Amino acid sequence: MSPPVYGRSLRGLGVNMLVRDTARAAAFARDVLGLTVVYVDPDLAVLRHGEHEWMAHADHTYDAHALLPRTKVAALRGGGIELRVHDVDPDAAIALPIIGITGMALVSFLVLLSLPGIITGVGLIRLRPWARIAGIVLSILNLSMIPFGTVVGVYGVWVLFSKDTERLFNGPAIAVQS
Repeated sequence: MSPPVYGRSLRGLGVNMLVRDTARAAAFARDVLGLTVVYVDPDLAVLRHGEHEWMAHADHTYDAHALLPRTKVAALRGGGIELRVHDVDPDAAIALPIIGITGMALVSFLVLLSLPGIITGVGLIRLRPWARIAGIVLSILNLSMIPFGTVVGVYGVWVLFSKDTERLFNGPAIAVQS
């Protein structure tokens, strides 16, 4: 199998390690970690754990790698690791958090927009006089939201301006003695 075809066949989480000796690394992975050795040569060892394939690259195979200057320190040579997530569209990986943040902002905005109506509704249930006025204001604002807001707004204005509702929110009339 050619390297490009093999690369496209990888799935899940991939672990790439830089090692000094691929044969020793493969033996350690097999004997200590219980990994299956798929392939070994002096430059590369391919190891399998379940469905995930790990690669142990000989240190010298990264001599032309763009990250080589970061691995020149003697302590890091032969001890690097790289994690790769295979079979994931990079655009989707970037878009998903953006969609999540946008959705969260939209939900927060809608909750904030609904808050006056919720507070007014609680006040109306408790027959608070201020809630009738707030309900009238919100009903008038709803009139411009065609078609459903208009229907709700007309109904709200009709109910909240009725004499029965006005008496309900003003409380019992106090008799004046002469």
